[in-house]
Amino acid sequence: MKTHEIEAWALRAIERVEQHQPNEDSRIELRADWPDHKRAARWIAGHANALRGEPILWVIGVDEDRGVKGASQNNLPNWWAQVKAQFDGSHPELCDLLVNWKGNTVVALYFETERIPFVVKNPAHGSQNGGPVQREVPWRDGTSNRSATHSDLIQLLSPLQRPILDVEVGKGRGFVNDYPLTQPPAASATDHLVRPERENRTMFSTPQAMVAHYLGVKVVNRGRRTARDCKGYLDNVEIWRGNGFCET
Repeated sequence: MKTHEIEAWALRAIERVEQHQPNEDSRIELRADWPDHKRAARWIAGHANALRGEPILWVIGVDEDRGVKGASQNNLPNWWAQVKAQFDGSHPELCDLLVNWKGNTVVALYFETERIPFVVKNPAHGSQNGGPVQREVPWRDGTSNRSATHSDLIQLLSPLQRPILDVEVGKGRGFVNDYPLTQPPAASATDHLVRPERENRTMFSTPQAMVAHYLGVKVVNRGRRTARDCKGYLDNVEIWRGNGFCET
């Protein structure tokens, strides 16, 4: 993903926080401040594993309740080096970006997570009462983190063998774009030859003014194989009026 796309993704998340709207994107994690590197490694691994290799975005300096406060001073290279040291084997690839919002600066951390599953070390192992567990496959479950179960691992590995397409829709920017009345062009010398009544309109008639609504969907391949020769079909379009959907 390009840096401007990462910035736009982070700005959309910040905008929702400022408008007191819930975060509908499970790939985004908002943090008021930098987490401890040991906890951060477990949370990042769990987040990536549960999303089965989708890229994830952490935004540091944003609290869902208090809004944008800005990220505190932090030596990111040292922090990330400590986080990576908690992984056993592969770790996510990081791209960081400073994002400005109304005089505050937050840090967007974009993680490429294709090398799932991610395993982290148990920081308590080897200490007194640390127990025998050396490593863990974390799994994000809602707003909490836990160890992956057998079922979780099966779900994690199965999609790697085939493409899995999910169609996403939403109400936010990028899905719905509204434009005001589109004014028809200036009248031409031949307009008087065409009657304005709707039933007598032809392909040569002057376009009527109308409100434009552009509705978009996003198709995400959650598998690890390329999906080829895909086709999409629009099945129906309805409009919401009063307390129900009606034909357009």
